[in-house]
Amino acid sequence: MNMEYQYREGKETMVVSYKKSLKKSKFIINLDFNQIEINEYEIFEKAIIINCIKDEIKIKSMLFNGTIINSYDIGYKKDFIDSFKQRKIYEDFSRLMLYASLIENKENIFEICDKLEKDEVRIINLIGNSGIINKKELNNIHKKLDKN
Repeated sequence: MNMEYQYREGKETMVVSYKKSLKKSKFIINLDFNQIEINEYEIFEKAIIINCIKDEIKIKSMLFNGTIINSYDIGYKKDFIDSFKQRKIYEDFSRLMLYASLIENKENIFEICDKLEKDEVRIINLIGNSGIINKKELNNIHKKLDKN
């Protein structure tokens, strides 16, 4: 994968190195790279990476001082918590997994969105490599998003 490729546009030939393709990206949504693959790229040192694959990723570069969001935690109505506790399953599974079990049989995305809204589901924590991302770091992310 350590290659460069060329393409023609008009009369000019451009050489694009995939190694540098994330170097200037402030926000990266990782949909399919595992840890080995993503570390083959040069990544902007203060990038915010939203990891959407099952496995956690870590950036090996010593220069990387950005944020990786590997997961999140949700909150919802107290009725659900009480019901899960009554069934003695609240401590055994994450809130996300428990709620996912309630929407598993929904037919389409609109039903799921309606249920999320009705049940007052909200993201309460973003989780990085070292655990819950603190409020100071979240404020920094918010400021970066406001600039763009």
